Amino acid sequence: MKFEYFLLPVFIQVVSAQLFAVEPQASYVVREGDSLTLECRTNEPVSLCGWKLETPELLADGSAVTGFLMSSIPEGLGITAKTPGSDTDCTIEINQVMSRHNGKYICAPFTSGGQKEATPAELIIAQKPVTVEFSGAQAGQFSLTVSADEPVNVTCEARDARPKAELRWFLAERELFEGVTVANDEDPGSKLVTTRSTLLHQFGRSDDGQKLRCEARHQGYAEDDLREVMLDVMVRYAPFRAEGSDIGTLYGYTAEQDGTVTVNFTANPPPTVMVWSVGDDVQLDDGSQSEDGRFRTSTLQEVDPAQHQYASTLTLSPVKLEDQDLPISLRVANVVGEQVLTLRLGTGAPPPPPPTPEGNQADDAGSDTADTPAADQTHVGMSGGAIAGIIIALLVLLLIIAVVAFGRSRGKWCFAAGGGSGGGARKEWRAHMDSEAGDPTREGHDNPGHEQKAPEDASEPHANGNGKTPTDTPV
Repeated sequence: MKFEYFLLPVFIQVVSAQLFAVEPQASYVVREGDSLTLECRTNEPVSLCGWKLETPELLADGSAVTGFLMSSIPEGLGITAKTPGSDTDCTIEINQVMSRHNGKYICAPFTSGGQKEATPAELIIAQKPVTVEFSGAQAGQFSLTVSADEPVNVTCEARDARPKAELRWFLAERELFEGVTVANDEDPGSKLVTTRSTLLHQFGRSDDGQKLRCEARHQGYAEDDLREVMLDVMVRYAPFRAEGSDIGTLYGYTAEQDGTVTVNFTANPPPTVMVWSVGDDVQLDDGSQSEDGRFRTSTLQEVDPAQHQYASTLTLSPVKLEDQDLPISLRVANVVGEQVLTLRLGTGAPPPPPPTPEGNQADDAGSDTADTPAADQTHVGMSGGAIAGIIIALLVLLLIIAVVAFGRSRGKWCFAAGGGSGGGARKEWRAHMDSEAGDPTREGHDNPGHEQKAPEDASEPHANGNGKTPTDTPV
């Protein structure tokens, strides 16, 4: 028995699917004034075409209509049959959609087996949000003042929309996704939905002056409808120096001459406290001087108020050599917080940078390239061009050695095997001539009158043209 009950819904769905050739889609979202067609056609003739409705306010007086037959559609519904009198086409048309048409429509024709129902179609008449606005602490505000140290909640809502609206957050042109939570509240009677989106975000110093936008998206909007609200962001933060609080040693001062130190910083709102300290004995507020008049401080200087950039100056009249040993600091504070900036003075030019250890120079070359002038960059080892030059020089040297060895082994050029002595060269010549004399194939063997002249030995003294022996000839 339980098995039969389990199969009954499946059987009904199969029969319904076989009956309907075309069914309405599950949902339609249209705007007021649009036209709409709900198609419903059967595979076989039916007795009557009918529709079941769940429309709470379909009639002009606001009363509900539960259904109708195609042959007798009540007047005032704004609904007509597409093909009157057809026994297979139960399609209906709404020529001008109105808000009261919102609801569910079910094609339900009568057959010999009873009334059959197609898949319900929900008709949603898009109604744009009545308002899009900030709520909570930001309700009715045009600016948002936040701290760079603490996150803040901002809530935006789109009221009474159908279907629900989509709310999105933007900071300038950048969309924000993190820290967003959404809640929807639907009115049971009108089915209108109020959507609330809350952004939890921590703004940074760079966000100051940007615009925070809440943008609503909905099918019911026309092109000229107001779809967003915005706040001007004002970020408050303690004084800070982007390069760090430790300024380091400032060189270029000359003893017994006046010198000034100017420190730039950023703060919002402007600082209310600026105190210079020189060593342990001198502390000066802005716009004051020491008892001996050697130290003076300026009032707050506005460098770029729009960017919240300020400066303060300390004047030394004159600079002393002992000032190099004194720590100098500037304490800057506003209602958000404070920062202490430290520095020292140095006379003359700055000392040269310490040499880089050879063991670390190669490792540090890649990381320091961007911050080191090209002229100061050194590298351990040799470049590819230097290595190639050394290899070529070695090859040339080996070639020279090979040529010298070849000349000495063959007795060519000035590299005789006898070591260059005149007697040795003459003995070799005589041995050569004797070998030629004993060789019948040599030229001159059959010619006894042919005279071979011994070569002159440059290493042995000989007579010149006047019959004298030279004494200045290089040996």
